[in-house]
Amino acid sequence: MRRAPVQARGRQTVQLVLDSAAALIAEEGLGALNTNAVAARAGISVAALYRYFNGRLSILAQLAIGIETERDDLIATGLASFSETPDWRTWVDELVHRLADFRVEHAAGAELRTAMTVIPELRELQREYDDRRVQVLSEAFLRRSPNLDPDAARTVATVALVTNPPVLDRACRDGSVDRSIVAAQVTMLTALLGTLFD
Repeated sequence: MRRAPVQARGRQTVQLVLDSAAALIAEEGLGALNTNAVAARAGISVAALYRYFNGRLSILAQLAIGIETERDDLIATGLASFSETPDWRTWVDELVHRLADFRVEHAAGAELRTAMTVIPELRELQREYDDRRVQVLSEAFLRRSPNLDPDAARTVATVALVTNPPVLDRACRDGSVDRSIVAAQVTMLTALLGTLFD
C-alpha cells in the first residue's frame, strides 16, 4: 500500500477498492483486474485509488494478505482444539469442510493463490504464508504427540499444506462445493496424518 488510511473515510475507500477488486477477480478472472476497472467498479476516481495503492500489484498483495490472514485465523481456531480432541479424524473432516466453505465465501482466493505463485513480486509473500503454516501445523502435531519425530511432523505438515489448497480450489468452483472431492481430500489427509497418529 502506498499509505495506510488514518480516517474512517479512508479505511472505507481502501475496503471498497479491495471488495471491488475481489469481485472483479471472482467474476472475470485475474486478467480483468486493472486500476481503471477497479476504480470504476468502486465508484471512485483513479486518483483516489492511487492515494492508497501503487497499482494493480499493490491491490493484489493487499487482497492476498487479507484472505490469507483470514484463512490463517480459521486454521488457528481449528488447531486450538487439535491436541485435546479424542477423534482427530473427525477434526480433520470438520476443518477441511470449513476450509472448503471459506473458499466459496472468498471466490477470488483461488485466482489470488495462482497469482502468488506466478507473479514474482508475490512469490515471497506466498512462501512466508506457507512456511508459517507448516511451522504452526507441525507444532500442533507435536503438541498432540510430543514423542513424534519433529522432522516427520514437518514433512507431513508440508505435504498436507501443499496438497490441500489446489484440491479444495478444484472442489469449490462456481460458488458451490463438490462435497465428493472434499470427502476424498479428507480421506487422503486422514491417511497421511495416520502415519503420525496411528
